[in-house]
Amino acid sequence: MRPVFAVWMDEALYLSSDPTARKSRNLDGDAHCSIATSCHDLDLVVEGKAERVTDPRRLQRIAAAYKEDPRGLASAA
Repeated sequence: MRPVFAVWMDEALYLSSDPTARKSRNLDGDAHCSIATSCHDLDLVVEGKAERVTDPRRLQRIAAAYKEDPRGLASAA
């Protein structure tokens, strides 16, 4: 398990990864993934299918949401 910074936007969870990173290469081979977190009395696991985002406008919105809250806690509508 590795740390992941993510942002929730448009009913989806977005994260970033270098295309040459092991995480990206693994997702290229099998898009099924899960993200887990724990905080106080809450343990949460989110499972789904990863999709690469290439649309420049959407990428700009995601980047703006990350910039708004780099801890990944922001929710962009």
